[in-house]
Amino acid sequence: MKKEFLIVATAVLCACSGSNTNQEQRSDTLRKELPEDTVVVVKEMTPFTSPDRQFMDVRGNVSKLSVQVSNCDSTWSGKLEHVEWMDKTYTFDQKGVVAFDTKEKIRLSRNDNGQITKKEVYVADLGIYISEEYLYNEQGMLDTMIINGLECHGKKYFTYDSDLECVSSVEPSMGEGEYLYTDAMEYFNIVERDSLGNWTKRRVTTVNKYSQDGKNIEKEEREYRIETREIFYY
Repeated sequence: MKKEFLIVATAVLCACSGSNTNQEQRSDTLRKELPEDTVVVVKEMTPFTSPDRQFMDVRGNVSKLSVQVSNCDSTWSGKLEHVEWMDKTYTFDQKGVVAFDTKEKIRLSRNDNGQITKKEVYVADLGIYISEEYLYNEQGMLDTMIINGLECHGKKYFTYDSDLECVSSVEPSMGEGEYLYTDAMEYFNIVERDSLGNWTKRRVTTVNKYSQDGKNIEKEEREYRIETREIFYY
């Protein structure tokens, strides 16, 4: 097992339409929100080798994936605050089937193409399962995530570029407190990748928009984080 880790300093962020009319309309909306200081580069991408590796957004014969998340300020160069609870490690067998955290009791449902359509996680304290459901576009990429958590319910939509890399997501939801409606939009900017084309570091900007009537934005907040990945191959 070897680890490939070649840093390529580049910023990639461009959007394309999805697989249906509604998604095309959603993509157009997201595209208007993208930062203007982005650079499009030519890159060679290794193909996905299994439905689970595509679901986890890793190309090639990946054996292990470790993700680490840190919060940061808007300069991207200030002090980072490691968010340990968001760290995740996944392993894949040689056929590309993923294994999630062994400390959790997880049930998976799949479609005829072998894609994960539902993940249920057991909450021991309550004796119940919480779940996420997944819908895919024509290219096999995750299009919609349906969240059925303890306190969080709703849908999250994803937009991809021509290389099938996620560039943005939007999560319309209902907030609590002074402002009733909250739309959370995320923008992903890749800054490092390995020799197989997998991203190993990206910047994520989250824009939270608050409104009482669901139409007129009355408050906007931005959050910034850095995600890094260590990827091992067979």
